[in-house]
Amino acid sequence: MRKWMLPILDVGIVSAVRSGRVRVVAAVERFEGAEVVLTDGSRLAPAAVVAGTGFRPALEPLVGHLGVLDERGRPTRATPLPCLHFVGFTVTLGGLLRGIGIEARRLAETVAA
Repeated sequence: MRKWMLPILDVGIVSAVRSGRVRVVAAVERFEGAEVVLTDGSRLAPAAVVAGTGFRPALEPLVGHLGVLDERGRPTRATPLPCLHFVGFTVTLGGLLRGIGIEARRLAETVAA
């Protein structure tokens, strides 16, 4: 009988955090223009914000006021506004993780260009 194994995905994030290239901060409370206000009261003006929301996205507090979510709280489009992108909300026959990888690569290429 085969034992279950959990996949561990690390494409460099651990070393990026350790080196200081990526910084873990408090949760996002709100956006104010180009600044992000964190729950500890600090403010940042990051080049990008990546929200890993898990299986229950709970996007309403972050972007609900922008009118980009449907009645279930899911994005209406992958790129509903300039500079606002959602990855991982498209169900495909190829599997969710595979689809997320494809979407993430496409988005990275778009942002890099």
